[in-house]
Amino acid sequence: MKIIQVLSNLITEDARFQVFYNKYILPSGDRKKGLLPFEIVKQIVFADPTTRVPVNYDKNGASVEDMLSNQIKVGKYSQWMLNMFIKPHLTNDNNDVIEVNTDEYKSKANQYRKLFLEDLHYFTELLTKFERFKGSLVDASKKDINNVKSINELSQLQVEYGDTTVDLAVYRGKKVKNEKGADVKTNFNFPGAEILKVGSEYTLIRISDKGDLGSKAASYFGGYEGGLARGESNWCTAATGSDHSHRYRQKGPLYIIMANDDKGKVGEVTGLPTERYQLHFPAPSQFKSRDQYSAEGNVPIVEFLNGKWSEFKEILKPEFAKGFVTPNSENVNIRYPSDETGRFVALYGFEELFEALPDTIKKLNIVNTSNENISVALPKSIVRFKSLVAVMFQNMISSIPDNICELKNLTLLAFPDNKELKSVPDCILSLKNFTFLNVNGCPNVQVPKELEKYNEGNGYYHMEE
Repeated sequence: MKIIQVLSNLITEDARFQVFYNKYILPSGDRKKGLLPFEIVKQIVFADPTTRVPVNYDKNGASVEDMLSNQIKVGKYSQWMLNMFIKPHLTNDNNDVIEVNTDEYKSKANQYRKLFLEDLHYFTELLTKFERFKGSLVDASKKDINNVKSINELSQLQVEYGDTTVDLAVYRGKKVKNEKGADVKTNFNFPGAEILKVGSEYTLIRISDKGDLGSKAASYFGGYEGGLARGESNWCTAATGSDHSHRYRQKGPLYIIMANDDKGKVGEVTGLPTERYQLHFPAPSQFKSRDQYSAEGNVPIVEFLNGKWSEFKEILKPEFAKGFVTPNSENVNIRYPSDETGRFVALYGFEELFEALPDTIKKLNIVNTSNENISVALPKSIVRFKSLVAVMFQNMISSIPDNICELKNLTLLAFPDNKELKSVPDCILSLKNFTFLNVNGCPNVQVPKELEKYNEGNGYYHMEE
């Protein structure tokens, strides 16, 4: 057999769905079930724009037998997409790679896979552009899709455009998005949506209708599938008749925040300002800019609501409160931003948190792991927790009340990385069981002078002889 024929046969064989069926769907070795359900593999294969199917083929209704027939030719990007789904490349708020098999990785991977399936239409759009324009990529090594680690990286691949470069997500061949767009629309009234407040710079809109009107409103404010290249969004809720839009709205309202001043940048389809955001609160909560895959895709919701969106803060408080979980343990550990309770505290302070916690707690740890500048005063109401033995507030408090010394059972106080903290009350020296203070990473803090003899360096004070 000629070598060309051998290669042709290999390519044809590899393009069959049977390969994926054997690899991902069937049980193998010690596994009692496959790596992935059939429906997920099928969805991913059909999202590949290079997958070939007969005209008018029923993709949704396709059975295993249908997919195993010779009618389906799996596309060249299906394997890459499956690899990303099974073992995604994930980073934290500091853009550091999260180590595989850690609890943080497992938690974020589950959420990532959910969003992955919701946004398959966007994969299709980006991969269509990649297939067409990869010859113009600035980094020639990225022409091999296997050198692209994530959809974020794919969307931000630089394409040569005259004397400059642009992101693949907004590239349109001979031209980039026309900034002029359609006629500017400053009136955000639309059936199925409710304007909650017109602020000084932004307008807050709620889409709570769970039916057809709500679907059309979500599609309208997202941009009628116009996409980033036309100044609209890449939200999965923007697709007309989107199942994802329906599912999101069944769980809770969608909130849209639109800039009042379009600054000459509007969507070509809707005429709405390109600066727009979508918020959804039921866990896992999502706060997204119009390009949810960009570096600014995840909105720093605490920073914005404590800043330029402060006019909407009280209006949205009930939504944050719905995600407020009262721990039922003597040890309370809250991490922001991965924890809904931590976000609530960062926005509305400790008072309401303290009112909800049981007064029998013994350990209270609240940690801000984000890059957001959060600084709140520790309230006097902390004294309600008479059984507290250990307390830690990291990277989020500005002051400590003197009455903290009424907590007679305290043995440990830790306030690391609180850059605005100025002092620690002298009265902690009167606590009979107190043995350890941690003010590491607090450059401006003053501690009681009597503690200096216990100074172990780096902000650690150990009072046990």
